[in-house]
Amino acid sequence: MKLKVIKEFRFKENPEKTYKVGESLNVDELDRINKLVSRNLCVIESVENEDEDIDTAGKVKLFDKEFEPKEVREALKTIGVTIANNAKVETIEKKVSELTEEQTNAIKEILCKE
Repeated sequence: MKLKVIKEFRFKENPEKTYKVGESLNVDELDRINKLVSRNLCVIESVENEDEDIDTAGKVKLFDKEFEPKEVREALKTIGVTIANNAKVETIEKKVSELTEEQTNAIKEILCKE
C-alpha cells in the first residue's frame, strides 16, 4: 500500500531514516499501516504498490530450496500465520524466521511434499 507522510517521523528499526512530509512510501504490513495512519503520521495514497510485481521480485529460500513468494504466503496462511497477500520476499522470510518449531515442520511438509 502506498502511504503519504503528513507528519515527519522515524521507524524504530531504522532511526537514521527520517520520513519527511510529502514523501511517499510503500508498506505491505497491515499492522504497520494501521499504526502509521492511526497516529496521524501518514494517509493512504494508493492501495496498489508501484514496486515491481511482487511475485517476480525473487524467490523465497527455505529448506535448501527456492519457492515462489505466492506459494510460501499460501502455506503460511494454511498453518494459521497472518501475512499480507502482497508481502514481499523480505517480509515472507521474516515471518518464516519467527515460526515455532511446530509451525516450521508444518510449513516444511506443505512446501516440500513430492
